[in-house]
Amino acid sequence: MGRDAGEIALMYDSDGVVARRNLFSLDGRALGFIPTTPQASRYKVAADAASFDRQSASAGALLDSLGDDDTRRVALPFPFPFFGATFTSVFVNSDGNLSFGQGDVTATSRSLGFFAGGAPRIAPLLADLDPSVARGGVRVLARRR
Repeated sequence: MGRDAGEIALMYDSDGVVARRNLFSLDGRALGFIPTTPQASRYKVAADAASFDRQSASAGALLDSLGDDDTRRVALPFPFPFFGATFTSVFVNSDGNLSFGQGDVTATSRSLGFFAGGAPRIAPLLADLDPSVARGGVRVLARRR
């Protein structure tokens, strides 16, 4: 529903007609995977500005030339149990997610079906990103707390 004002069409938002801006941002924040059981069989994820460690962020290993729709396999310094399997490596995918067992270089749209139907994945930023234009590149620092 709306009206015209000269050469301009006015549309009124009725909670869903126009998408709200997503204010979620990890700028200056860190994501932590914290074991919730002594055997580290379950984890919770926490985003916390107070735990962002700029020194660690710049100390991580730079993933050389990670481009658009690209992936890199990274060895983990500890076994990581995830969805009934234990992994010793993870694939860092350029579109803001980590996958286990195989990398992701597809250029298709990101959706819930894509997320649920593919390799096991942790996807805090499942979006079409191009890290080749990122200031400072993409870095990985894997350590057990």
